[in-house]
Amino acid sequence: MSTEETRNTVQKWFEALNSLDYATLENIATSDAMYWTSGPADKLPFCGSIAYKERIAVMRSSLGQMRTLKFTNMGIIADGESAALEIGVWAEGEKGKIYENNAVIKFTVKEGKIVGVREYMEFTPFFKYLEASA
Repeated sequence: MSTEETRNTVQKWFEALNSLDYATLENIATSDAMYWTSGPADKLPFCGSIAYKERIAVMRSSLGQMRTLKFTNMGIIADGESAALEIGVWAEGEKGKIYENNAVIKFTVKEGKIVGVREYMEFTPFFKYLEASA
């Protein structure tokens, strides 16, 4: 797979995320794709390694609670079957609380489908948002 095809797949993933197009998010990956997220798995069940489709279901549930949500593509670097996407997120929750964070997401893409994802994010803003929303 070419670097440009990998970049295009990740760009399509980002566009689907930003428009909350969960059908595209689900269909852009293989059925056995895995999604690993940094963070304390003992406190957040979506941290660690889980099935990609399960992680998308968690996104649907958590992002659906936001009144306003905006993702920013801060850049994609691709090389062969690997790509890294840096994103920013800004959201307003149901109680008017603001969540703002950044993440770097590494993708492995084969034959136009995502086979693996590794997401690195800072959890301090996440826990502060949860405290403010309680």
